[in-house]
Amino acid sequence: MGVRPVALERAGTQGGSKPLGRAAHGVAASEERDLPPLPKDALSVLRGGVPEFLRGLGNFTFHGPMKASVREVMLQRADAASAGPDTWDPARPLHEARSAHHTNTFQDFAQALEGPWDWMEGDVWLEGAARRLGPLERLREPIMAHDPTERPTLRTSEWLELGIRSGKGLKLDLKHAAAVPDILDLLRRHPVPAGRLMLNMDVVDGPGAPSGWKQRLIELVADRMPSRSTLGRIRKEQPDAIIGLGIATRGSRPGDRYTESHIDRLITMAKAAGNPVHFALRADLVTPAIVARLQPYGRVGVWNDPGVWAPDHPEQARLEFLAMGCTGIMDLRGVKGATAV
Repeated sequence: MGVRPVALERAGTQGGSKPLGRAAHGVAASEERDLPPLPKDALSVLRGGVPEFLRGLGNFTFHGPMKASVREVMLQRADAASAGPDTWDPARPLHEARSAHHTNTFQDFAQALEGPWDWMEGDVWLEGAARRLGPLERLREPIMAHDPTERPTLRTSEWLELGIRSGKGLKLDLKHAAAVPDILDLLRRHPVPAGRLMLNMDVVDGPGAPSGWKQRLIELVADRMPSRSTLGRIRKEQPDAIIGLGIATRGSRPGDRYTESHIDRLITMAKAAGNPVHFALRADLVTPAIVARLQPYGRVGVWNDPGVWAPDHPEQARLEFLAMGCTGIMDLRGVKGATAV
C-alpha cells in the first residue's frame, strides 16, 4: 500500500482554522443564513461571570448549564444545519462519513455545524478530576471534555440535544467506563435516531500504553475501560447503536505494532458487544492481515494523529484503506489538518 508513516510537526486542529471545503458543500456562513451571532463575551455569558478562582474550583465540582440566550442561538444553528446538505443518512456507507473532531465547547460545536461534517465527535467525562467522590458521585454531570479539567465545555445533555437537532451522526468517545450508566440515562431522555449514534471506547491497552502493576491498580480504581458485562448492558439498552471499540496507544516508537494478543482481546470484546460493531484503529499500525481478521466481527475504521503520522494525500490514503477492506469511518487528517472528504 502506498501509505507511508512520516514524521511531521503537529498539525493545527480544525478548531483553530476555517473548515475546509465549505463552499464546495454549499454551506453558507451564519451571517449569510441571517442567524443571530453568538455573544461576543461568550465565556462570561455562559458561566455568568464567575470569578476566576471560583471557576478554577469548579473544575473539580460543577459545570453549569448554558444561559438560555446561548442555548436559543445554538438550537437555531443546529436547526439550520439540519436543513443543509451535511446531515447523516444511515443508509449511506459508513466509510463516506466526514467527522468533526472538536465539538466539546459550544464555540467549537457552532463552528463544526458550519463545516462540511456529517458526524460530530465529542469526548465524555464525569465532571471533576478525581474519579470517585463518595456520596457525591451521583451528583456529577457527564460533560464534554478531552480531559476532566477542561473548561468551559458543554454538558453531555446539551451536546446531545444540539446534535440530535442537527441531523448529523453522533459519536461519543467515552473516556471512562464509569460514565456509562449516566450516558445510558441521558440517551433514554434524549433518544438518538437509529443509525446516527456511535458509543466509542478503548477496550485494550496497546503500543505505548502504560502497563504493569501500577496501571492495573489505576484500572481497578478508575474504571477506565469497560468490562464485557458493561458492553452487554449498552447493547441491551441501545440495540441500534454502533459500539466502537479501540486500542489505546500513546506516542510512536520504532517497532510499534498491534500484536496478535491485542487483536484477540478486541475480538473477545466485540463478541460481548454484539453487532453493529466498529473498530477504530490507528492508521499507521493497520495491516491487511489485521483487517481480514476483524472483518467478520464488525466494520474496520482508521484514524490518525497528524503529530505521529499523516498521509500526504488523505483522499488517496482513504481509497487505499478502502481497498484493504476498511469500511468504517476513515478519520484521516493530512498536512495542515486537511481531511479526506
